[in-house]
Amino acid sequence: MNMHPEISFSILIPAKNEQDSVGKTVEEIAAVFAGENITDYEILVINDNSTDCTGKILERLKCEFYAVRTLNNSFPGGFGSAVRKGLSLSRGNAVALVMADGSERAEDVLAYYKTMKRGAECVFGSRFIDKAEITGYPKAKLLLNRLGNRLISAMFDIGHNDITNAFKAYRRDVIDTLAPLKSRGFALSIELPLKAIASGHSFVTVPVAWSGRTSGRSKFKVVKVSLSYAITALAIRLRRNH
Repeated sequence: MNMHPEISFSILIPAKNEQDSVGKTVEEIAAVFAGENITDYEILVINDNSTDCTGKILERLKCEFYAVRTLNNSFPGGFGSAVRKGLSLSRGNAVALVMADGSERAEDVLAYYKTMKRGAECVFGSRFIDKAEITGYPKAKLLLNRLGNRLISAMFDIGHNDITNAFKAYRRDVIDTLAPLKSRGFALSIELPLKAIASGHSFVTVPVAWSGRTSGRSKFKVVKVSLSYAITALAIRLRRNH
């Protein structure tokens, strides 16, 4: 993987048909970092075979913000493959995964940056601890989330209650120990942290805010993704035993 000393933090944003939200997501992050005069970062947006105007919006963002770079994911794409491509071509010594739909708060991305600067190996946000905020989460999906997280926590004996939340940050040398990453879909959200934990890396838990999307359509299919999460977690747990 490439390492550029002038960039200490890469923000990866996979985007598939996010014309209604990706611009605002990038602009808010850039504004928060500019407000603290932080320049040693990049926002790397991976266009995951979008068929709407996402690509045009990304071209505009590249012209407006020096920190923005874009990539096009190969066909047929998928969340996991887009993230893997971003990881392989990101330049920072630490990497954070952020959703394009605006569900995360830009201030929390900044908090990740600062926590990594203090020497954390990984930063895992939780939406279910003191000082965290969560709005617009469908009740059925929330119930599945809490059940799944409890099961995974028990399987791996970890003190973290939101392992399925993709919004996390990792040091570059941690990412390098997790290869090969296999998930093409959303299961990469748990493949990354569970492999990091199984490899003995430490993490810092911080409270984060989350809000449901207000525009566009979610690509998260609950039943399909839940099954892929279960298969991925079990596979990592079995490998850990050998």
